[in-house]
Amino acid sequence: MPLSLPGARWRQQNGGRFDDRLWSDRNYWSQAAQLWAALANALKGHLAVAAYNIVNEPAPERTQSLAENAPLGDNRRFLAAQVGTARDLPAFYSRVIDAIHQVDALTPVMVEGGFFANPRNLAARQEPIPDERVLYAFHMYEPYAATSAPNMQRQEPLRYPGAIAEYAGEPLTWDAAAVEAHIGTAFRWAASHDLRPTRVVGSEFGCMRSWTDCGTYL
Repeated sequence: MPLSLPGARWRQQNGGRFDDRLWSDRNYWSQAAQLWAALANALKGHLAVAAYNIVNEPAPERTQSLAENAPLGDNRRFLAAQVGTARDLPAFYSRVIDAIHQVDALTPVMVEGGFFANPRNLAARQEPIPDERVLYAFHMYEPYAATSAPNMQRQEPLRYPGAIAEYAGEPLTWDAAAVEAHIGTAFRWAASHDLRPTRVVGSEFGCMRSWTDCGTYL
């Protein structure tokens, strides 16, 4: 799983700046496809490789007007408006997967939802990729205001359950039901397209181990 691709240099190796070139210029798509074809050619058949994850936490929405954890309707309208542009994440994935399959048609390929692998952005896509070896991944750190390091610096850290954070434009109290509703969007989307739940992957999740409620949250 690369943290960087041509035109999308990882922020921590890019002076703290978000690199939006991959999502602004489709010429970088060809470079990313060439990179992945070379990687797949080198890695195919290796027993330690379970799947190829094309890019860590893609965010073509980052510089646009869409809010993180926006309502599903807003996510769907955003995706529909990007068709044919450099921000068309499903089309980008299809382009790279085609390049991978030229050299390796067997190893599964993992794709993440937009806005940093948000399950809501994954569930916003209208159709799955027509390939049974594609897996759909999401990351789960919500509510980030509670699970992340800055919460440890508060005089009174946010607690779980009960932490209140903005979500889809409204304050939300986080508990087990809220967690299920958030990640469940990905599984409900898969079920609506007759995809087995084993094709949905919680590829990252967690919280600060020094947080009092980390064990309860997990």
